[in-house]
Amino acid sequence: MTYSHFHMKEPVFVNDEIVGFFEVSIPRTERLAYVQSRSTLVFGASVVVVLFMSALIWFVLNRRINKPIQALRVDMDRFAKHVDSSESILYKKRDEIGELIQHFEQMKQETYEARKRVQQEQKEKETMTAALSHDLRTPLTSVLAYTESLQERELEPKTKEKYLATIRKKSLHMQQLIEDLHTFNLLKSDTVKERKVTIDGDEFFEMLTDGYDELCASKQITLNKQVNMSGSYDVHVNHMMRLVDNLVSNAIRHTPIGGEIHLLFQDAGQLPEWLFTQVDIDFQHFGVLIVQNEGETIDMVEANRIFEPFYQSDSSRTKEQGQHSGLGSVSQV
Repeated sequence: MTYSHFHMKEPVFVNDEIVGFFEVSIPRTERLAYVQSRSTLVFGASVVVVLFMSALIWFVLNRRINKPIQALRVDMDRFAKHVDSSESILYKKRDEIGELIQHFEQMKQETYEARKRVQQEQKEKETMTAALSHDLRTPLTSVLAYTESLQERELEPKTKEKYLATIRKKSLHMQQLIEDLHTFNLLKSDTVKERKVTIDGDEFFEMLTDGYDELCASKQITLNKQVNMSGSYDVHVNHMMRLVDNLVSNAIRHTPIGGEIHLLFQDAGQLPEWLFTQVDIDFQHFGVLIVQNEGETIDMVEANRIFEPFYQSDSSRTKEQGQHSGLGSVSQV
């Protein structure tokens, strides 16, 4: 029997002798047709299964790998072109691609924040440069004018003494501006770091309040000092001295003659009643420094900008004192 035919061959005997052979061959037409139809069906089913599996694999790969990678590539292109995008790539699986996207999103966020800081610092530098240029020009013009008068004119001794005093005053003012700028740059610098030291609270903060009585008395300003600090504290000594000096000096400049300034250090108990606005303080974690003075009020727009470097309100800028670092250095301590 073969695949295509049923074949049979037998010998023919006569008187126990072989006289020949007979052979029968029947074609297996139906069987062949059945097998061929089954083969075609199996082949077709196999092709369908292969196509289905290929489509399924492509779909899975495209959804889990190609689409996230494509989205990551597009976002990286936008990032490289400095196009800010607050939208994050939606991929919640915790696999290798998920970790890659997570790290990229973290890096992108850190870079955006760094860019904002750089832009803010650049804006501060531009504002500071403009303010210094404006307020150095005024005393410098006065110095040049008085110097020319001293050189080109014959002046009476009293007038000459007055001019020299004015030149000295304007020069000291410009020197103060430069020192303020130097202090501000030191506080902004990451390379200049000061270690904290442990100090006795009552003695150290009492020392910080000294040195302002005579200055206040010269302007007929009443200075009320209170130090309610106990225990030991870890502080940056020089930074704390700059902080207090900046706040008190700023208060003295803006307090009218006959006005009053309050200087308070406190780490426990109730805050005094003389505060303009009462606030709740959790003294378990920190103490407070309060400098309060009488003087002109400023609107909320300017109040939100008083800690910008070298910023002063328009009314303050027109005063004789001119420009100082203001409270910009305070925000850096």
